[in-house]
Amino acid sequence: MIVDALGDQSSAQRPLEAVRNAVIKVCATIPADEMIAIDELMRTNPVVQARKRASMIEHEATLYAALREKWPTPDQAIRLRMVAMMALGAIRLATDALHREGGKRPFTDLLAENFSALLDEV
Repeated sequence: MIVDALGDQSSAQRPLEAVRNAVIKVCATIPADEMIAIDELMRTNPVVQARKRASMIEHEATLYAALREKWPTPDQAIRLRMVAMMALGAIRLATDALHREGGKRPFTDLLAENFSALLDEV
């Protein structure tokens, strides 16, 4: 879903900005109570946790491939890989905050905060 939303973003944007917009657009469609319930389930089972970690690596690779397609310049490869890694990291940190705070703030606000921290520095 994020890759599809990335396709709607302008390639005139910085890649991290485009990914941020895509991630927030997709996550805005997921009800908070569902996200919290899924996160709780994943935290209670070590097998599911391992699968989640493996899934994150797959998502990172898929996002990286989409970024390379959108910004195909060869000298962008490492930068785009880092963007994919940072985007997944921002999602993980937002999920952790959602869990820690018990859903008090909208997930999209947590994501925006994390991406802002990256965009202010990167």
